[in-house]
Amino acid sequence: MKASTPALSRAERFLEKTLRLEHGANLFPLIHVFFYYTFFLMLAVPGFIHPLFLKVAFWILLVLLNYSLTIGIMHMHSHRPLFTSARYNRILEFLLCVPSCVSFPVVKFAHTYIHHTFDNGPKDFTSTHGYEAGWRAVWYWVRYSWLVTAKTGLGLFARDAHPYWRNLRPQYVRDSLITISLFGICFFLNPKGMLWVYLLPMVVTHVSCGYFAWVTHAPAKEGLLNGSVNTVNNLMGLFIHNQGYHAAGQAGVDAPSRRSLYRSVLGGSPLGCAHTSSQRVCE
Repeated sequence: MKASTPALSRAERFLEKTLRLEHGANLFPLIHVFFYYTFFLMLAVPGFIHPLFLKVAFWILLVLLNYSLTIGIMHMHSHRPLFTSARYNRILEFLLCVPSCVSFPVVKFAHTYIHHTFDNGPKDFTSTHGYEAGWRAVWYWVRYSWLVTAKTGLGLFARDAHPYWRNLRPQYVRDSLITISLFGICFFLNPKGMLWVYLLPMVVTHVSCGYFAWVTHAPAKEGLLNGSVNTVNNLMGLFIHNQGYHAAGQAGVDAPSRRSLYRSVLGGSPLGCAHTSSQRVCE
């Protein structure tokens, strides 16, 4: 969708040309990235902010921005890159990995490929079937992030993994190790600060990932209330830059079409779970 007025259209073309954005509106998620790192540094530097109410307010904003980068912007980027430059996209992917140590290959494999191919079915290891309510639902929220990270590792490093996934191995390892190393250094220098500025927001975001994946599928069944669209609203869009993409992806494209799409985009036969030794990834 392009701008409907001449002034906005000119601004859109200017942003796309100067910043090499895929779409001018991609400036808005980049603003979230900028403010996440701004608030993080303001809170991480001892003595930079003194009033307690400001610390609490900035910490809440930091958690929301962590949520936006890790879930929303990464999700959007995994479906449609924000930049037309491979270098800029690679820098962005690292910046999105740091807040919660969730690298781009994890989202690309577990969500964009597995989930959108098998659509909450038996071969989708993020399926909510059997976890619709009660303590099993809570268990789904808690284990979701660690499950998709482990399954992604199995998928990327399978002996017969598709070349597309093999090419993502270095990024998966490099971004994760650099993020962990940076946290280790900062924790050594300021352990108390890193616990509440980095580690606690990361834990909140990881549990939120599981809850958000669950709430868009498990609570609402087929019928008047659609489980994938019922969480789409303007308020959520202020904090998470992915809701429109999620609605379109779930409601607008059927599963066979998505499988055909990923075959054509990534090449050859279906990836990952189509290979014999990788079948365990989907179990």
